[in-house]
Amino acid sequence: SFQHADDTVSVALSPFTLVRNCKFQETYSNVSLMDLKIFKLSLFTQNLCYYFGVRAGDDQQAEDERQRWVLEIARAVQLVTQSLFPPFRISCEPMESVVTTLRRL
Repeated sequence: SFQHADDTVSVALSPFTLVRNCKFQETYSNVSLMDLKIFKLSLFTQNLCYYFGVRAGDDQQAEDERQRWVLEIARAVQLVTQSLFPPFRISCEPMESVVTTLRRL
C-alpha cells in the first residue's frame, strides 16, 4: 500500500503485473517533472497503471534508487507467482503400472 493525498491505496499483485522503467517524452512541457526517474506498475487484471517518480541529489543516485524500487517490486511479484504455483516435476518416463504410458516419446 502507499499514501496518495490523504488516502491509503492498496495494490494486489498478481502474476500479471509488470514493473518497468520509463521516462517522460521529450515533448513533455513540465520541467519540474523532467528530472524525475520514472517507473510504472501495470496491473493488467485490474486494468490499472501507476506511475512513480524518484528524485535524488544527483542523476546517478536517482537512477540507482529507481532501479532498487523496480527490482524489489519485481521480486515481490515473483514471490506471489511462486506461491501460486508450487514446485512440481514433469516426467515423460513410462509408468509400469499404467499400460497406456508405455508408448510415450
